[in-house]
Amino acid sequence: MEPPPELRATLHMQPDEDSFFKAKLDQLQQTLPFGSRKTKAFVFTGISLEQLPDYTIKANQKEYV
Repeated sequence: MEPPPELRATLHMQPDEDSFFKAKLDQLQQTLPFGSRKTKAFVFTGISLEQLPDYTIKANQKEYV
């Protein structure tokens, strides 16, 4: 099997991330540019994810049922 032509990865951070982690993420992005950065509400691998004000995460697949 031949390896993919480019590196692909997913990075998830805790909802209580602080400025230290954000600074490290910015530093990492200078070396490995990100295709996108999503927060609060987005779709990941077919699952709609939303972080609520109380920091809980709501996940559903209504669009795929």
